Amino acid sequence: MQKIIMNLMLLVFIAMLSGCATDAKLQAQIDQVNRLNYHKSYDNQGDANWAVGQWVLYRTSTGSHEEIFRLFDKEPIPGFRKITITGKTGSSFWLEQQIVGPKQEETIAALVDVAASQEKSHFNIVRIKFTQSDGKIVEIDKKNIADNQAENAWEEMQYLINLFEHSHKHGRIRTISTPAGTFNNAYEIPFAMSRVLGQEKGNVFYSHAVPILTLVKLQATDTTSRWFKNTSTWEIADFGHVGGSSHFSFQGQSRL
Repeated sequence: MQKIIMNLMLLVFIAMLSGCATDAKLQAQIDQVNRLNYHKSYDNQGDANWAVGQWVLYRTSTGSHEEIFRLFDKEPIPGFRKITITGKTGSSFWLEQQIVGPKQEETIAALVDVAASQEKSHFNIVRIKFTQSDGKIVEIDKKNIADNQAENAWEEMQYLINLFEHSHKHGRIRTISTPAGTFNNAYEIPFAMSRVLGQEKGNVFYSHAVPILTLVKLQATDTTSRWFKNTSTWEIADFGHVGGSSHFSFQGQSRL
C-alpha cells in the first residue's frame, strides 16, 4: 500500500512539472496545422514507390489515462508530425520526421534501405540522424546507440517502418474524412506492436493516394502499465508528391 501511495505522489509531481508554459512559436505552428481543411476527394490508388520530395503532414493528439482513480487523466495534447523523403543514396532513401508538440520540437532522419524489388515490408534502417540535447547533429548506426535519446530516436523511426508494413494488407473498406479531404475505399486494419514502454494496439487506415506511408489515420492505445494507458491519434492534414525539404538545412526556422 505504501508503494502505491509513493507512486501516486510521484505522478502528482510529474503532473505539476508538465504544467509549464507552452512555446509560443510551436503553438502557432500547431494552430496553423489545425486550421487546415480541404474539401477534396481521393480514391484508393496511386504510385506506391518512394521518391525524393514526397511529404505528408499529420495532425496529432496524445493523451494519458489512469484506470483506477481517474485522478491523473490529461486533456489531449495537440501537435503534428511532418514526414518527408529528403534524399537518396543508391537504393536507400533519407526519411525525415519532424515531431512538434506545444512544448518541444524534435526532428529525426533515417537512411532506409529499399530492396531493388521495392518490397517495402522488408525496409531496413541503416542509420539515423538527430540533434542531441547540446544542439549537435549526430549520425549513428544501431550498434553505436549509446544513450536513451539515441534509442528513442531510433524507435521513432522504426515505428514508421512498422506502420508501413501494415499498408500491404487489405482490410475492411471505409470512407474516411480528414482535414486533407475524404478518402474513398480506404483500408481499415487492426494492428498490435511492441514498444519500449509497453504494447500498442489500435486501427490504421490506408490509401494509396497518400505518399510514403500511405497512412490516412491512426487510432492507438499504448498500455504502459496495468494502471496507465496512453492514447494517440494521427490524421492526415496535407500532403504532396514534390517540394519536401530537410529540416536539418533550416535549423531555427519554420518549415510550414
